[in-house]
Order: sequence, then structure tokens, then C-alpha cells
Amino acid sequence: TMKKINKIITILAFLLISLPAFSQWRLGINVSYDNTGATWTYDDKIQGVNNISGFSIGPTVAYEAVEEYFDIQTGINFAMNGFAMQDNSIFGQNHFMSYEETIRLYYLQMPIYAVGKLPVREATLLLEVGPILSAGVGSKSEVSYKVGELEYSEESNENLFKESLHPFNCLIHFGIGVEYMGAKLTAGYNLGVFNVMRENADRSNLKTNGFFVSIGYVFD
Repeated sequence: TMKKINKIITILAFLLISLPAFSQWRLGINVSYDNTGATWTYDDKIQGVNNISGFSIGPTVAYEAVEEYFDIQTGINFAMNGFAMQDNSIFGQNHFMSYEETIRLYYLQMPIYAVGKLPVREATLLLEVGPILSAGVGSKSEVSYKVGELEYSEESNENLFKESLHPFNCLIHFGIGVEYMGAKLTAGYNLGVFNVMRENADRSNLKTNGFFVSIGYVFD
């Protein structure tokens, strides 16, 4: 349930605060720009979905499992991702109508990455892979219509996680980057592996995904 997921993430947050006290752990911070979207099928037919801009931000801790060559990294992020849907049609005598709905989903996330490291002079090349476990905490949708020259839009703060979407989500993170004097730059892809659609789940399959570019800093 949603309450259990939030309790687990809260406990992990307290653990993350205490772990850097041990010499093998390094504390850091990470900010990411995400170009997020989704793969959506309904009755096995692909639905049109467009990407939107998102982000994530939060503290990280990395455990040095193998000195200089392998880390296990985790953290707690606040993230916004989502997708947009569009539809166009012609009705009557040359009357054009367009419809667009943009859905933004807000999550608390716990990434768990295996990080391979290759020292190259003063820099370190990074290869990251692992799951991102997410708990939905809110949502926002914006709908806009255009009929001829007339335009109309409305926003809704109704929490889609209550009925339409599962609050739990899981992404598989693939990233490649470089670290230099504590500063990190990483880019890659987050692949959705869990169907977040709660309504008509037997007919509808919706998995979020997207490209990312992140910057961060790791304290020694």
C-alpha cells in the first residue's frame, strides 16, 4: 500500500543520513533533467504519447565496495515526470479541432545503482545500472482544446494515484558518465518495467520512461 511504501522510504532516508559516518560511504547531491514520456498500448494498439520536461533532485550516498573500481549507490529523490497526449480531428465543413493533455506525476524515488568505475588520470569514467523504486505523492494534469480560432484550457490537481494510476513504479536506470574532483556528469536512459495503469489494466499497459542528463557532487 501507499502508506507502507512511504514508511519504507522514510526509514531509508534516516539510514542515508547516518551512513556517511562510516569511512567507506561518500555523501553527495544530484540534480537531473529528464526528458520523460511513456509507452502506452490499449488492446495491443500503440497510443500516441509525447515527451515532456521533468526533473529529479536529492541526496546520494555511495558505498565503495571495491576500492576505486566499484560502488553501490543509493539515495532519496524528489522527482517530476510524465507525458503528453494529443489528438487532432476535422468535423463539419473544414472545422479543425485539436486536443492535448499533459500529465505530470510527482514521486519520491529510491535509486539503487551498481556503479563501475574506471580511473583515467585524474578523472573516473562511470557506468551505472540498477532499479529506481518510486512512490507517487501527487499529480497534475492540464488539458487544452483548440477549435478553429478559439482556445480553451483547464488544470486539475486531482491525485491520479488514488484511482487511475498505481502509486508504485519501477524504472531500470542505465547511465554513463565521468567524475572529476568530486563533480559528476551523467547521461542515459530510464526504462519503465511496471504497468502503472490501474483502470482497465487488463487492456491498457502504460510504462513511463525517458532520457536524462544529471550533474552532481560527491563529498570526500
